[in-house]
Amino acid sequence: MSPTDAAIGGEPRTLPVSFHGYRQAHAGTWLDYARVHLDDPDRARTLVARALLDLARTWAHALRRPNVHAYAWALFRRHLDEYGPHPARIAVAASPHIPSLPGRHYDVLILRTRLRCSAEQVADLLGTTADGVRCDLRWALRRSATHPGTTDPSEDIP
Repeated sequence: MSPTDAAIGGEPRTLPVSFHGYRQAHAGTWLDYARVHLDDPDRARTLVARALLDLARTWAHALRRPNVHAYAWALFRRHLDEYGPHPARIAVAASPHIPSLPGRHYDVLILRTRLRCSAEQVADLLGTTADGVRCDLRWALRRSATHPGTTDPSEDIP
């Protein structure tokens, strides 16, 4: 039984199989993403557990949304953003490789370059297409190349 199951009612059967599948497919990447932005691995685990708990509570609503993956990622990001200005996020964003980027472009850049996710994995996670991910990544890389002193972070992107 997972911590999410225990927090929601203690029985794995209290949550739909579709939620378990979603959690199994994406919780690891959520945790990796949170670790990039938080200075403490325990805080990252707590954040992901809380976000999953929130998602579990709203799963029926999520399934009625046009794009459950986009809904879930937005919910996860809200939890991350509630932690306030993160020293790690500021440092990541201030990196010469990563200028200040709009949310989705930033997410794509981190997921592709830092976490080494494939375009297909990122598309599934964000609820978009692999072509959209590649377009967002190209835009983010072009933007980072326009900042003085930056180098191309796209080397060896899978």
